Amino acid sequence: MAVLLAVLDTASALGKDSGLDPWIAFRAAFRTTKDDPMVFEKVYSYNYDGKEYTDGAVSQNYHLVQAAELSQPIGFRTSAMAFISARNNMVHELGHVLTYNWSSKNLDNVPGGLLNEEGWPESPASANITWRQHPSRFDEGTVYPGEVFADMFLGRVYNKWGAGTTGDRRREYITDAMNSIWDD
Repeated sequence: MAVLLAVLDTASALGKDSGLDPWIAFRAAFRTTKDDPMVFEKVYSYNYDGKEYTDGAVSQNYHLVQAAELSQPIGFRTSAMAFISARNNMVHELGHVLTYNWSSKNLDNVPGGLLNEEGWPESPASANITWRQHPSRFDEGTVYPGEVFADMFLGRVYNKWGAGTTGDRRREYITDAMNSIWDD
């Protein structure tokens, strides 16, 4: 259900951005056709950067997202929080898929001033990656532009931004990046 809602919400946001019917916008943005559809594959584990993972999701290419175990209710994380985190994980992965499909646009060429942990919405303590799916602490402090872009795409889909100047700059960057794909 989280995957379906992620797709529906992404299509709706793309429709608003482009002025197109949401499904036409989704197909145009992700360059899908009936012969080359977007595929969401449930897997036990996936390989990313030479490591095997049994939870989370990964975008393997321009039309394939693999998902292992997504967020679950545990401790103080309620079922609703886990569902939102799982849905957001899939929207984040769609952000990566978008960069694969529009590599000529260099969408993930995020300015240095946005390669940090500032300007993100607050997440509940029990679901601490709700709005920042790939914080730099996952990579020993390294901030990857592609991960920042995918998290800003998540913010764009749900119009969810952190307070202050950096949050405003994130919203402006992703707005310009998304507008660039509709210029083609």
